[in-house]
Amino acid sequence: MEAREMGVLGLSAAEEHVYRHLLRNPGAQLDDAHILLRHSAETVRATVDQLRTLRIIREEDGGMWAAEPQLVVARLAEQRLEELYGEIR
Repeated sequence: MEAREMGVLGLSAAEEHVYRHLLRNPGAQLDDAHILLRHSAETVRATVDQLRTLRIIREEDGGMWAAEPQLVVARLAEQRLEELYGEIR
């Protein structure tokens, strides 16, 4: 089983798989990515929507592009810290 390094930042396994796939394949189309990623088509669609909302991926020129890892980690860490601070309060 693959380690989920970004799980601590709040990403699900499917979100991490899609993000890593786009890092390895910039500009990829995700029409059939569910086969490669071993998730259902519905899961990949919902995951793409969530990653867009988090501004981790964007659609441009007919393909999907992942944001730079440094930016993603910083954004997710900040969001996670805000959630934890809210729980503490």
